[in-house]
This record gives sequence, C-alpha cells and structure tokens, in this order.
Amino acid sequence: MDGDIPTIEVGAPDTGLGDITVPEGTDAIFGVKITGAAVGSTLSLTLAPSGSDPATEGVDYKAATFQYSLDGGSTWQDATEGVAFGINSGDSTVLVKTDTVADGVDEPDETFTLTGTLTSGADTVSDTGTATIIDDKMPTLDIPEPGLEDTIVSEAGLPARDVGDGPEPAGSAEMADGDPTNNSSQAESTEGVINF
Repeated sequence: MDGDIPTIEVGAPDTGLGDITVPEGTDAIFGVKITGAAVGSTLSLTLAPSGSDPATEGVDYKAATFQYSLDGGSTWQDATEGVAFGINSGDSTVLVKTDTVADGVDEPDETFTLTGTLTSGADTVSDTGTATIIDDKMPTLDIPEPGLEDTIVSEAGLPARDVGDGPEPAGSAEMADGDPTNNSSQAESTEGVINF
C-alpha cells in the first residue's frame, strides 16, 4: 500500500510557488503544481476576493474567462468554480487563467485568490495563491496655457485683461484703489505739505 500523500501548490505558472501579479486588462495565469496524484484524481478550483483592497468577481476579474489547461497551455477547457475535473496521474502542473478588466478608473491595486483542491484516492489536499491586479490608470492634471483661459481683473472692476496681452500700455497703470482718476492719489500741496 502506497503511503505517499499527494501535494498541491498554487502560485506562479512555471513553479506553482508564490503569488502572482498581473497588469490590469490582461489574463491572470496561475500554476497548480501537483505531485503524487493517484489514477482517477480530480481537481476543483475556486476564486475569491481577498486582501485590504479586494477585487470584485465579474467586475475586476472573471468577467468572461475562467479556464484550465492540462498540456502546458496548448489547449484550454472552460472551468466551473467548485466543479471537479479529472487530471493526469503522478506529477503535473495545471495552468489556470482568468481575465482581468481594464476599467479606466484610478484605484488601488486589487487582489483575489485561486484555491485548488485535489482529491486523490482517500486524500484531499488544497492550497491557495493570490493574484494582485496592477492598476493601469494614472490621474492627470491639465493646466491651460497662458492667454487661453486665465485673466486678470482689476480691483476696481475694470475690463478684464488677458494675461497673454503683455504689459499694460504706458500711462494705464492703476493708481490707489484701482482708479487711475482717483484724485486722492495725486499729489496736492497745501501749505507746503504734500498729501497723497
């Protein structure tokens, strides 16, 4: 009687180890590494939001694609969460992919998990890997060119002057209180005293 216990690891597609990152809008591909599977073994797959910024299923990921491959990605079969399917006996790596959605929204990187559950003879083992969706949207700031939208209005409410018009003509400088005709701003002499 064989006493070996099968193992399963969910992670990077080439090793089944660690977590994965995926640019938003591209497929997330996991590797499910299995060792010691008996003849007739099955595997079931489950996706779930995770972490402090969880992705939303059907919105951020798994909007259209959830598939697995038993031959290194040459062919793909549709997967259904929680429904087991047959796998190769012995050691193998099952690839699992799901789409992620480029929503055009600036947001934190979001995470979700894939859990694989292997049933081999009387043994059931499972493992979970995490995918981080890297946001592809950066905020932007538009600053208008001088002379297009920015204007200067005098304190006295004189007509607006576009900043692109250059310096004011000579003799048009505003006096006190923004009034070029304000007599109180003109020098007056009374008994030898100059008032402003």
